[in-house]
Amino acid sequence: MSTRILAVWKLDIGLEIGESVRIFKMTTITIRNEDIRPLFLAVVYALSLPRQTIERERLVRLQQQLQSDFSKATCTLNLEPEEILLLGGALNGVINEMKQFAIGEGKSMVESFATSMKICFPDTDSDPGLAMDLVALPFGLKNRFQEYLSVAQTEIDTRTQTPDEASEPKNKWWKIW
Repeated sequence: MSTRILAVWKLDIGLEIGESVRIFKMTTITIRNEDIRPLFLAVVYALSLPRQTIERERLVRLQQQLQSDFSKATCTLNLEPEEILLLGGALNGVINEMKQFAIGEGKSMVESFATSMKICFPDTDSDPGLAMDLVALPFGLKNRFQEYLSVAQTEIDTRTQTPDEASEPKNKWWKIW
């Protein structure tokens, strides 16, 4: 796992340096071929969520990148901490939705999930029950994603801390009350 800092031109962001530049800490993640499809489904799931803090266009670009990398051995992504947390939660949703897809005979309540499932795993078109066997893929990815999730949460926590909170020690052993 590697982390790098990129300067991104933004006008409407609360944290501003100078006039309109915000520093994002991006994490570079390289995933294996077997993880590309479950992560693609996680992006589809995240796009169906009603309220998002992440720009929809960014998720659509990520979805297109993943789909174009289906046949590659690996895929390298640069993700912001908020995106990592969103995809981590979406993987839980994918696990549940794949089970529902299998039980519901190829139907899903998530917008475009059934279509995306058939794109990722064409055999599920004729036998939706296969999705139950494929649940291990997003589950394994979720386990491998844990390291990135904890780093992303720490980054967000330190970014949202006020300067007073950051300088004040957590354990005030000298205070009795």
